Amino acid sequence: MRFVGTLHTVEMPGVPQRISLKAVNNIAIVGTGSGITGLGTGLVGRFVSSYAYQAFGVSMVLDEDRFLLRGLERRGDRELFLRGTSPFRLDVVNVDPGTTVSFRTMVDRLRNLDFSAVQTQP
Repeated sequence: MRFVGTLHTVEMPGVPQRISLKAVNNIAIVGTGSGITGLGTGLVGRFVSSYAYQAFGVSMVLDEDRFLLRGLERRGDRELFLRGTSPFRLDVVNVDPGTTVSFRTMVDRLRNLDFSAVQTQP
């Protein structure tokens, strides 16, 4: 089995580019297998429940049993899944670009996502 896919944001006039802390944590889980420790703690975390972002983008390839996830965004020499913006910039970095995981591992990561209190906007 094989597939290739790309997922990325598209700016729309009047639609704010904001992302919740839970969504940021879910991106980290899919990308690394674990969430971001300490996310939402400290002074900023007590008052900020969502962050502005410039772009989100990932490419995915499944070939046989190997799953590859790459960030489409860049900040300097870093590969990003999410490129944040000011005032409290939050980037989600692909820590192992080019590293594959088994399909079963990716399915396990997807099972660990937190979809409670999901909100969507047009």
